[in-house]
Amino acid sequence: MKLIVQRKTLLATDVVQLTLVAADASPLPGFTAGAHLTLHSPVGERRYSLTSLPTTREHYQICVQRAQPGRGGSDWIHTHLQVGDEVTASGPYNAFPLQPDAPHTVLLAGGIGVTPFFGMVDALSQAGRSFEVHYAVQSVDRLLLPDQLGPHRHTYVKAHGERLDLESLLQQAPAGSAFYVCGPHRMLEAVKARAAQLGLPAVVLHMESFGAARRPQDQPVALTLTRTGVTVLAQPGETLLDVAQRAGAWASYECLRGECGACYAEVTGGEVDHRDVCLTPAQRAKGMCPCVSWATGPALQLDL
Repeated sequence: MKLIVQRKTLLATDVVQLTLVAADASPLPGFTAGAHLTLHSPVGERRYSLTSLPTTREHYQICVQRAQPGRGGSDWIHTHLQVGDEVTASGPYNAFPLQPDAPHTVLLAGGIGVTPFFGMVDALSQAGRSFEVHYAVQSVDRLLLPDQLGPHRHTYVKAHGERLDLESLLQQAPAGSAFYVCGPHRMLEAVKARAAQLGLPAVVLHMESFGAARRPQDQPVALTLTRTGVTVLAQPGETLLDVAQRAGAWASYECLRGECGACYAEVTGGEVDHRDVCLTPAQRAKGMCPCVSWATGPALQLDL
C-alpha cells in the first residue's frame, strides 16, 4: 500500500504525528481499535499503532517517538521523512483488540505506549461501556493528547512526584475487569508480577510492547547457531532473529514484538537479557525470544 505524508506535526518532546493518505486518493482499508500499521523504510519494517479513529478512512495517523538509542526507524522518520514523501505500508493489523464482553476496561499506558488507546477510548465511549485510563509519563512536555483520552483519565507525571500505584489499581478494579497495558518493558513486567501476586488470571491481561529496543548497555554478541555451527557477530540495533536468518537459520516468527512466543529458541550457552512479555519463568530458564531479547555477555548459543 502506497501512502503520502500529508502532515507532519510535533505533538510533544521527541514525538511527531504523521497524517497519511492513499497515494491514489482512494479510501483506506478499515481497522478496529488497537490496530497498527507496518511502515517499510530503508532501515527495515516498523510497527506503529494507529491513533486516528476507526471511523475515519480518509487518512491514517500514527505517532512516532524518536528512540535514543534506537534501531534507526524512528530517527529516519524524524529526520528524513517529509511532507509529500511516499511511503510503503502494510496492514492495518490488530494483535491488540478490545475484549467485547468485559464489564469494565482498564487502560494502562506508559509514555508513547498511550497510542493504541486513543481508538480504544473512542470505541468504548461510543459503545457506552465502562472504562478508565491511567497514563504515566516522565514529564509534562511528554504528555500526548491527554484531552483525547476522555473524562475517566488519570495522568501521572514522574517529574512532579506522581506515581502509578499498580497494586491499588489492580485490587480496586471491578470484578471481571480487562486490563490493557502498553509501555516500556519494565512497566509490563511490573504489571505481570503484581497481577500474579494478587492472583489475577492471566487471561484478563492484554499487553502490547514496543518490540525490539536497543539499550545503552547493549554490546556486540558473537551468536553461534548450534545446528549449523555458524558463528556471526550481532551488533546492537539489530535483532538476534534477523542476524540468525541472515546466517541461513530457519526460525519461525509472527509478532516481532516479544508478545507471542512464535520465535522461541532454546539457549544452549550464554546468558539472556529477556525483553519479551509472553514467556513464563520456566520457558525463560531454557530459551528466549530472539526477536526482542539480547545477551548479557559477549557470546550466545541458540539451537537454530
